[in-house]
Amino acid sequence: CGDPPEVEILSRGEDGGVLAARGTIRVRYNARKIFESFCDPEENKRIFDNCASVNFRDLLHEDKVKKTRLFEVSKTGQWTLLGIPINFESTVLAMEDWKKYEISFKLKKQGAMKHMSGFWRVVPVSQDESIVLFYNEAV
Repeated sequence: CGDPPEVEILSRGEDGGVLAARGTIRVRYNARKIFESFCDPEENKRIFDNCASVNFRDLLHEDKVKKTRLFEVSKTGQWTLLGIPINFESTVLAMEDWKKYEISFKLKKQGAMKHMSGFWRVVPVSQDESIVLFYNEAV
């Protein structure tokens, strides 16, 4: 543990194209606890500094056998451009898979972005060590 995070920009979104990135980070922490934090709206605001608020998180479907839950989630994001905070709302459909410790998401409707999708996956290495993988693309 202690290796620096690896992030690879796959496409820079130039000329209206897709911005895509993937990455990995090795964390000295239990995989289930990390995943629980990703699934907790209050923890989202703490973990992701560009999340200004979680406006709502509605459960649409739960499959107790597959251990999946589908949510509609609205967040207000915040970016700073030339020192000026810019807020934007986005609503995604987010599928939590508790067997894989994975959240996949896609934009529900166009707004500040035309398209956004990706996933976060937590892979247990040992009881107290995990690798977090992510992929995100947006236009």
